[in-house]
Amino acid sequence: MTSSRSYQYSKNLQDGIQELAAGAGKQFDPRLVELFFDIMPAVLKRNSRRAS
Repeated sequence: MTSSRSYQYSKNLQDGIQELAAGAGKQFDPRLVELFFDIMPAVLKRNSRRAS
C-alpha cells in the first residue's frame, strides 16, 4: 500500500495504517493486522536506521 505501483499511487503511512485497521476482519486477517501493528515500531526503527 505504501509503495508505488504501475497501476496505483502509493499511500502515505497514516493512510495505509487506517486502511489496514478498517479492513481487519473483512479484507485482512485481524490476527495478522494486530501482529503487524505490534511489530511496526521495530520495523520503522530498523528502516530509518538503514536510510541514515
